[in-house]
Amino acid sequence: MKPRSERPHLRTTFELILSNYFQAEEMPTHCCAPECTKKGYHKDDGTKVTYFKFRTENQMKKKWLHAIRRDEGKHFKVTEHTKICSQQLREGDIKKPLAGKNELRDGVVPSVFPWIQTLPCKRKEPAERNFELTALKSASQTLSSPAVVVEELSNELSNESSNKIVGTQTDFTDQEAYLREIIDNNNKKIHKLEQEIDELKCQLQDTQWQSDSLNSNAAFYTGFQSWDILMAVFKYLDPGERGENISYWRSKTDNNTESA
Repeated sequence: MKPRSERPHLRTTFELILSNYFQAEEMPTHCCAPECTKKGYHKDDGTKVTYFKFRTENQMKKKWLHAIRRDEGKHFKVTEHTKICSQQLREGDIKKPLAGKNELRDGVVPSVFPWIQTLPCKRKEPAERNFELTALKSASQTLSSPAVVVEELSNELSNESSNKIVGTQTDFTDQEAYLREIIDNNNKKIHKLEQEIDELKCQLQDTQWQSDSLNSNAAFYTGFQSWDILMAVFKYLDPGERGENISYWRSKTDNNTESA
């Protein structure tokens, strides 16, 4: 058998592998998202950055273009080399197998951008039970202070029971069942109101998010810092409801012709 130095085909294969490896390292790709200047496959702290090809399916392509706020035209065209980096994706959007390349999950749309500063509202867990109601229920079961219970529920008791309390065991049993029913109904109402409060809080946060998004869109498309500033300038210019206040500029030649 010939020494390794005299086997040229092994040396050629090894050199080809090294050449392909270093060529891939020397030709990093880049992200097509606006305001993302990332190039290469590692962050400054050494964390790996993965690139994914831009979706070419019709519906998904439209969603991706809308997400990155870009349209195809003279200066931008989606090709097989157009890619999005993992910095524009949430951690749960990427499948990380034990072996092989990272892959995107089905239906994923890039959502991590500098102009998106808020997150969707996350519903809070139901509030804890009010301890005062628990104490009231315990008091009604033990009947340790019936006078306080009768005072709180005087509007719902009959006129006869408000004037005096019958001290028989049967009357106490009926009153206890009646009070339990009232307490259960009140607990249901309180639980329903707590849910409505949570929903209103979520709607308020959604409204705030929409307001921030409106200001971001105004800055992106018009250059004004916010929607309110844009509308203030528009109101100051006062073009009129149908543009009747707009004076169109005309050349000097046209003015002389009209004068003649």
